Amino acid sequence: GCAAGRPPQAASARSDVRDCSVDPPYLPPTATNTTARLAALRGTMRAHGIHAYIVPSTDAHMSEYIAERDSRLGWLTGFTG
Repeated sequence: GCAAGRPPQAASARSDVRDCSVDPPYLPPTATNTTARLAALRGTMRAHGIHAYIVPSTDAHMSEYIAERDSRLGWLTGFTG
């Protein structure tokens, strides 16, 4: 079925296919390519035998709203939700 107010769409007529390959990066300007950041973290963890890493989503003062410079999770993974 269709969502209210939306016309039916053909399954084969997809125009929103994205090429997210790295070379060259075909990412939208708002996307953050975190592949290298995560690979470096995983490499360091592997070298030190670490199996888990907690990325805090707060600042040093446990503020309700944090500054962009303290947004570790967003920087590392691109997650801003």
